[in-house]
Amino acid sequence: MNEYKYRELDLAERIYRCGFQSNRLSSELRLLALYLKTVLGFRPRQVKNMLEEFLQKQMPDYAPEKYYPLINRALRQTAPKDSRLIQIEEIPVWQEELDYIRKVPLTAEEGVILAEDYNCRKLLFAFLVEMRLVQTACRLESLPFYFKGDKKRYAELQKTAKIPESVSLHETLIHHLNQAGLVQILFGGMIRLCFLEELEHSSKPAYHRAPALCIRNLTAYGWYFDYANSRPRIRLCSACSQPFRPRTNRQIYCCEECAKDAGREAGRLRIRRYRDRKAA
Repeated sequence: MNEYKYRELDLAERIYRCGFQSNRLSSELRLLALYLKTVLGFRPRQVKNMLEEFLQKQMPDYAPEKYYPLINRALRQTAPKDSRLIQIEEIPVWQEELDYIRKVPLTAEEGVILAEDYNCRKLLFAFLVEMRLVQTACRLESLPFYFKGDKKRYAELQKTAKIPESVSLHETLIHHLNQAGLVQILFGGMIRLCFLEELEHSSKPAYHRAPALCIRNLTAYGWYFDYANSRPRIRLCSACSQPFRPRTNRQIYCCEECAKDAGREAGRLRIRRYRDRKAA
């Protein structure tokens, strides 16, 4: 999953401050136009002028006739009043949902016990998170009960769910879930998520209570399921308190940014203690 897929505001701010982040000029120009309109409050004429100035600075080969179609398309896409930047900080998962996924029977109809029990449950968790992301991004009132994607999207799902590449998603996990009646394989890469329908109608989670998990790392949410199930080699980052799988036994931060933040905070504490001792 793209780091900024559900955090367009962060990407738009980065584009505004630092310039284009990739060669996807059309989509990034749309995000920039939305940022200028909805966050900075510029009017359409001002947005157009600022896009032109931005392209002049960023593109060495800038010519009005060459980049006018891109600017015009970005303005058309951001013209509707309900246009907005998607920014999802976290996705909640409630204890009732975790308990359901842990306990739902995964025995196939012919009575064969599943060899991939844990990975099947992890895939159910991944489908739940994916649908909640769609629900939040599209401002839907309830979860959609269908997942559809091509080969690339299923590969992305397996990667973010942290299911080993050696495990076949379709031939093994989805096949077993289909036999167990938890999903229904349809056509064209579409799957009906029957377990979400059952979860929706059987017992509503107590949304007034704090969620069991708050997923902030949307590119590796499988680690949250591992952490909730006390799987080995999963620990919490000492800076952001998010679960991750360390590469070495001494690693205590999930990423370089967290390590830098922790270093800066430690530096500020040292300076504060030094000043306190000097003042005393």
